[in-house]
Amino acid sequence: ILFDFNNIELGIANLFLNRFNVDLQGTATGKGGLVNTDNIQMFAVGSEFKVYNFHFNNVYLGHLDTKTIWMNQEKKLFISSDIYQDSSYNSESKLTNINGYFDPKERYIDLKGDIKNFNIKALEKYTKSFAHKMEGFGTGEISFRGPINDPKLVGEVVVGIGVIGIDYLKTEYAIRNGKISFI
Repeated sequence: ILFDFNNIELGIANLFLNRFNVDLQGTATGKGGLVNTDNIQMFAVGSEFKVYNFHFNNVYLGHLDTKTIWMNQEKKLFISSDIYQDSSYNSESKLTNINGYFDPKERYIDLKGDIKNFNIKALEKYTKSFAHKMEGFGTGEISFRGPINDPKLVGEVVVGIGVIGIDYLKTEYAIRNGKISFI
């Protein structure tokens, strides 16, 4: 079974995603299909799609190119995504590479990413326990993993120029070629 979809607004998915502390915007176009085998436990559903004008947590990031596959035997959704600065989708404009999985039964997510000139404001809502502001563009490696209702952001990002507002100190700090470590 094969299917195509065109110009689907991702915002409609936020009815489901908001409870997971995620907000997506953009227009998706792609295709998918069901791979059937003789063994019902082995079937898989896959998709390939592009999201134009992709926003994550109300922050514009670029254009998203994603491949997903649901593996019924493992009961997990595997994800491979790249974010590009422009719609040329060439390697020079690639900002982010993200790979991992979502396990709905265990309500667990495990994503790892290499980022380049990534707008770190998109991660601000995950730092609310200590910071009220996070701005700038960073390059590094991050992972986003844990129970879906309380995932942890771990990794290191080098920020050329940025700002971080620390709640406890009630102060905003300028970042100049600084490393932010999420631990």
